Amino acid sequence: MGVRVSSTSLASQLATVARPMPGGTGRLVVVCHGAGTAYDFVADHGVSWPTLRTTAYWLAERGYTVVVPQLIDSSLASAGQTWGNNASTTQLDSVVTAAKALAGVSAGNYALIGCSMGALTALNHARRKSYTGIAGVLGLIPATVINSYRGTTAAPGSNYAEINAAFGVSSNGQWNAVRATYEPANFGASFTFPVGLWTNSNDTFAPSSDAAALAATNATWITQTNLGVSAGASGHDFDLVTPDAVDSWLAGLSW
Repeated sequence: MGVRVSSTSLASQLATVARPMPGGTGRLVVVCHGAGTAYDFVADHGVSWPTLRTTAYWLAERGYTVVVPQLIDSSLASAGQTWGNNASTTQLDSVVTAAKALAGVSAGNYALIGCSMGALTALNHARRKSYTGIAGVLGLIPATVINSYRGTTAAPGSNYAEINAAFGVSSNGQWNAVRATYEPANFGASFTFPVGLWTNSNDTFAPSSDAAALAATNATWITQTNLGVSAGASGHDFDLVTPDAVDSWLAGLSW
């Protein structure tokens, strides 16, 4: 089966789409990118995520339509640093609706793959959708605890300023009120479909311990899997992700 890759716009969001030709299964997979605005790794052979590009092609060759939208908040100075905020998840809602209107895409359940920060977008999108219509969420080297990156006013984390801006907060008190809604651990027990969290054991940016803590909130549906020791900087790389493993995980979902 061949693959057609195109750059397009879905619900006013730039997007790269990899789809099978001809035919296909009708199954839709939406990939949520990490911090920043890079959504075109499927089409751009010069970027640093060859494993993600290969995975998108692999899935399209097996009948999936793979959509990678640029999910940004234009009101922010760092437009791609959304951290699962309302703007990014609202945009994702609209992108999914538009993607389901593409030729050959089923109106049934769809799956989400969240890459690094994109896992927070995917998980909060599921919360917004009241956990309906989604076959599963797969987080690849996922950020799962927003507060790990924000920290506190006295001890700011690596993305303190960006997260304050994304959620419109300026104090610890304001953040704690917002965090009650957006922090995945606070709604992890509500998932009723598979959530896979694939981590690298030496990842210091998205530590496996954070993913394990989220998995502990819902042992029935959330699983955390250590892939091994990554050769990437700070252990935060997709080098241990294999396309066939992603394909196998998706195949086990209820579409």
